[in-house]
Amino acid sequence: MPLPTPEQLTGPNVTEAQFKNGLSQLISGVVSKEQLEALKSINPATWFKTSSSVAVSYNSTTRTLSWSGSLLLNINSSSISKRTALLLPAHSITIPSSTYNVVWIDLSAIPESGTVDPVSIVKVGRYQDSISDPINAYTGAPHQLPIFYRNSNDFGPLNGFFVGEIEGVRSTESEMLKTEILAEVGADLLDIQGSFKSSLPVVWLKGTATTKISYDKDLRLLAWNNVIVFNYNNTILGRHGLAIPAHSITIPTTNFQVVWIDLRNLPVSASITDPSPFFKVGRYSDVNTDPNAYVGASYQLPIFVVNFGQAYSVNGFFDGEIEGVRSSESTLIKSEILSEISGLIPSTTLQINSGSSVYLNSDKLYEVSASGEQLLDDISPKKYLTAHKVANSAVTHADVSSISGVTSLAVSRLSNEVKRIPSADDLLIILPSYGQSNSVGVGGAGVGGAVPEQFMYDNPYGDRLFMFAGTDVRLGFIRDLENVVNGSTLTDFQPLKTIIDSANCGTSAIEGTGRALARQTELMGINSKILCFTSGRGASYLTDLVSGTVPYTNLMTGIERGVWVANKKGLKAYVPAIIFVHGEADHNNPNYEAELDAFYTQLNSDIKTRTGQSADVQLLVSQPSSFFSSVNGVLGLYNAAKNNPNIHLVSAGYHCSFISDYLHYDPKGHYKLGEYFAKALSNIVVGKKYIPLMPTAVVKKDATTIEITFNCVGNLVADTVNMTAKNSNWGFQIFNENTEISITSKSIVGNKVILTTSASLTSGRVDYAMQGQISPRSAENVPRGQLRDSSTYTSIVDGKPLYNWCVHFRETF
Repeated sequence: MPLPTPEQLTGPNVTEAQFKNGLSQLISGVVSKEQLEALKSINPATWFKTSSSVAVSYNSTTRTLSWSGSLLLNINSSSISKRTALLLPAHSITIPSSTYNVVWIDLSAIPESGTVDPVSIVKVGRYQDSISDPINAYTGAPHQLPIFYRNSNDFGPLNGFFVGEIEGVRSTESEMLKTEILAEVGADLLDIQGSFKSSLPVVWLKGTATTKISYDKDLRLLAWNNVIVFNYNNTILGRHGLAIPAHSITIPTTNFQVVWIDLRNLPVSASITDPSPFFKVGRYSDVNTDPNAYVGASYQLPIFVVNFGQAYSVNGFFDGEIEGVRSSESTLIKSEILSEISGLIPSTTLQINSGSSVYLNSDKLYEVSASGEQLLDDISPKKYLTAHKVANSAVTHADVSSISGVTSLAVSRLSNEVKRIPSADDLLIILPSYGQSNSVGVGGAGVGGAVPEQFMYDNPYGDRLFMFAGTDVRLGFIRDLENVVNGSTLTDFQPLKTIIDSANCGTSAIEGTGRALARQTELMGINSKILCFTSGRGASYLTDLVSGTVPYTNLMTGIERGVWVANKKGLKAYVPAIIFVHGEADHNNPNYEAELDAFYTQLNSDIKTRTGQSADVQLLVSQPSSFFSSVNGVLGLYNAAKNNPNIHLVSAGYHCSFISDYLHYDPKGHYKLGEYFAKALSNIVVGKKYIPLMPTAVVKKDATTIEITFNCVGNLVADTVNMTAKNSNWGFQIFNENTEISITSKSIVGNKVILTTSASLTSGRVDYAMQGQISPRSAENVPRGQLRDSSTYTSIVDGKPLYNWCVHFRETF
């Protein structure tokens, strides 16, 4: 079976380049700078305030961008706007809560003369979302001048729109960096390091040639085996130097611990025999619950920080000399350049063992070696390529692998420093699955006790597609025992494979997701590592899976241990999404959507706390196609995905194969459902909302005609060959004020379905695939429809297309 092309893998409207760049950006958890570069207008624009009292502000709570008085825009694009300057009166515009919105000026709507109404020319829309929002979407057209963007918690001005002057936008957000380059990783750590800079001039020295300073990550033990000398100049102490004997400090397991010296208690003249009273450890700013908390008081001198398994020294505490701490952790800031990933090149001229070096001169990157000097790359402004210009620095992708083993470098124009940029190879994608019995592979052991199929065990990506070693993909959780997973046993990875447990659980969706994602990244030339596990529990309401329950605790344990192993291996751990297979138990819960939103909010916060990532975790959900007459479960999932930008409906389940109870998927069904989740991930990694085949508009065209517009890949198809009929109308039903009206004709025109009824309609609803099962469940009564698109994405299991089948929905007209 031939492998699909990259174009077949990347999902609707996602290019290969976007996929590559987006996945690389996962390391930082921020929106792609390439995407920000794409928002640079070709129209040179200059902004002025007409009065010093005019305030430009952004309220992140209400998402409102406003200016209190008139602004003057000078622009050189008379062929588009019919004028070169205009006065823009006071105005405010609210940015939607969905991801990646751009505020832009419609140059084509500017009148040739006269007063300008801001309402008619200042618009806001999703980036490149021309399908569902053709009027307001920002697509980079010549008449569009973008001035501000918002993507979740990331926002800032564009094209010189009062950079650094907008109230409510931090300077570091509007300038992207201060005066140097951030190599896409560790933005949060830059702020952390800055928080711990002491005003005290401090110098640390080893008291003897044999003194060693070390940190054991497993034991969380900071120690020195002999005397260290502390030189300082501070009136609190009354002395300028102190010898400190050998000592060790155990750091608690909770996050954000700071080791600090209590300057108040140091003796004025006597020597120290026991450092214990002076060296303290406590959580950052946790003064309410921790008497040893570090709060930045003048008497507190912080020397070491541990957070999410990462350890680094501060205030010069033996930078780069602590055994067990990589240089990149102990010297996170050097001349304002930050890179957290291992392999940081520490010298200002990138000294190489062979005697070669790399340096910057007049926007050109040179290598000097014994054989002479050669030009590696020209990074002048016209040649930034996919690189970024940030303040006084630049990033280039010079190929110096022959001398340094790296191919991407960050270059500072201010100090001529050259640093490595982390790549996707340094990334561990953690993909947890969660939910009810289908999430843990009930039914996935093989139909009727038959020998499981070979695809359940095949893993050609064993060097980078993992599960935890010594256990199964469920972390050893047995659904009938309710056992808490012992995290201390999760210390390494092994290749992902199906292991049938004692409860006869086998293949689950996460195996299909992991395998498909590994194939996608391989075809893109990306070597990221992927860790998969599932921690759901069968027959569970959503309230049985929230924070404080055993399954939720196990989920967090899996993530924590994934981060721990990643740190040990020098990888950056990141959770882009949770695969959530749920909804059966809550079929009769009218509050399911609201509870799902609350669950997601807590889940997102808890995971970000454990990984340290700044990007929101996305929730990928599927609809169970096993309901009877109560439909709150499937509709709750549908509406949550419509209304929450971070919840994505991936697919219904009716096109996947079931075991004989028609409640649980068989091995192929689980695996294929997982492949649909992988399709959605290709959109999510580049910051796009994933939208399955579903309606974008339902309109009553006349008394007996309903027109339904769909988003689709390729042609819209009523497939009567690959899907048997549940009713004679492809799965559609029309209700007029709760009374079902028969459909007399149906047709497809482009991306629209046209339905004609036998009687006049006033107001009502359209249902699709909403006719439920009849007890006992059977193949004949699976809720389903025959509408699909023409996606050519193919399945690993059987090589057949993974069409996007329309999801269960109910929409009013």
